[in-house]
Amino acid sequence: MKLEDLAEKISRETDIPLCGRDVERVVAALLETPVFWHVVEHSEEPVPVVASTLRLLQEMGLVETSEDTLVFTPKGRDFVAEKGICVPTNHVCHSCLGR
Repeated sequence: MKLEDLAEKISRETDIPLCGRDVERVVAALLETPVFWHVVEHSEEPVPVVASTLRLLQEMGLVETSEDTLVFTPKGRDFVAEKGICVPTNHVCHSCLGR
């Protein structure tokens, strides 16, 4: 399934306009952290969008919950690799924090 198709489905559920890149940000944030609230923070997407995205990914068998954390299933890891999604990198200088 294409990211645009997922975005359209989530948009209908949340009444929040989305594109494939929004879904990609949620998936990339989940690569970075297994904690729901950290996924919300790192993705910079509204809570309803993150919740709906993760619920949809779980229904598709791409994500599962394990002791209050979210993890990709093997099928989910294949999906991430197929879409070329990776952990976002922060390009801010650690010494001056971009100042």
